[in-house]
Amino acid sequence: MNSRAQFFVVMVMAILLWHFQEEPSALAAELEGDKDQNPNSEFIVKIEITVLHSEDGRIQVSGTTNLPPKTELMFSLDNTLRGGFSGSAKGQVNIGGVFCSEKIGPPGGLPMGQYIAEVLMPLPDLQPASVQKIIGEKGEFLKGHLVEKDFLGIVVSKTQDVAIGGEQAVIAQKQIEKEQQESIKSAKHEMCKLLEELLSFVDSQNFAEYGFGVNGPYKSWQTRVDDLRDELTKKGSPIPLEIIVAATNLYQLGLQYIPGRRDTQYRNELQWDLQETIGYERYLENK
Repeated sequence: MNSRAQFFVVMVMAILLWHFQEEPSALAAELEGDKDQNPNSEFIVKIEITVLHSEDGRIQVSGTTNLPPKTELMFSLDNTLRGGFSGSAKGQVNIGGVFCSEKIGPPGGLPMGQYIAEVLMPLPDLQPASVQKIIGEKGEFLKGHLVEKDFLGIVVSKTQDVAIGGEQAVIAQKQIEKEQQESIKSAKHEMCKLLEELLSFVDSQNFAEYGFGVNGPYKSWQTRVDDLRDELTKKGSPIPLEIIVAATNLYQLGLQYIPGRRDTQYRNELQWDLQETIGYERYLENK
């Protein structure tokens, strides 16, 4: 973080501290009793999130918690739209239970829409010794609905919905999401048709003779896959990356069927993954 950003964060934390001293929330009041938390004692984790909107269109995830000072935190902001913006930052709990992330968002500001902000405490064994003394080496003293246990260990997580651009932005994003789903459905259907067509001619004598040669009868198939791939990757397309990758895999699958270039194991894996992504079995069932 540069000196200007550091100054901004310090000022924000100072303002937050002043705010909670002047008008303490229920959680802030509880923090007064948590300052001298006893080691080896269980406690219910509490986190309150406040999203700060900066003039440059980015945001900071701030708030209060009863986790001990120096607890390492991770912050994230994700657009609910598939393929939308996703960003993250790191930070820690400061004295008084206050935390504040660096600015999150692209340089030009966050696009309008719906987002989910998250505050996450990583695994306890990655925390400083002073923190482990209170939360437990494995987080065994942490309790409450914010505490989760996965295959790696215990984590603490709190999320909050964030709307950039107000109610109109939310309405607009719902329309975009609807259009995106329609585009995904259309792209999958087109790839299913192209895959079905590919499988109908790859074992023919004509394909063995011509392949995808320029003057052969199957070059048009390759051209249509190319056109679809270009359409999906054009600027502003709302198609998720996995669908764009599927179009590329379809093209590669065609090449794997060219006589003399067949790697059966790779081809089978590629075809299986493609069929799963585009819902090929469902397509055949509904024909």
